[in-house]
Amino acid sequence: MNEAEELIAPSVAFNAFQVKFPDLIRVADSTYVAEGIYRYDGEVNLDISFPHFELTTITWDALKSSGLIATFPYECLLHLETISNITDEVSNRNKELLDYFTGARDSGANNRNLISHLELLIEYEGALINQYDSSEEELDECT
Repeated sequence: MNEAEELIAPSVAFNAFQVKFPDLIRVADSTYVAEGIYRYDGEVNLDISFPHFELTTITWDALKSSGLIATFPYECLLHLETISNITDEVSNRNKELLDYFTGARDSGANNRNLISHLELLIEYEGALINQYDSSEEELDECT
């Protein structure tokens, strides 16, 4: 986004963004700016129905408080604790994200704070997905 809050991007980069996030920006029109660069007009779809917004750790918390946790190998507990910590971080960052949309947090010039927050949130979500993906292998010896 430029100073006038117009979305200007190389068509290759914008198309790659649209492939990754197909429903985020609905383009109504594009205007040629320079070789391979366009200004995109449309609307941003900010459907704030985060399906993972209320991630819970009730099972993990119950296991920790029950005393049964001592029966599991350390590596298994470490993996589960990592998932729990990243889940907490994602939940907290999602709550902070709503603050940007409600104006409780300052987005800064050209929404840079919001963009930085989203980039960090995406990194945490990627780490959480990686932990989930490795769970079958990591937890195989936990029984």
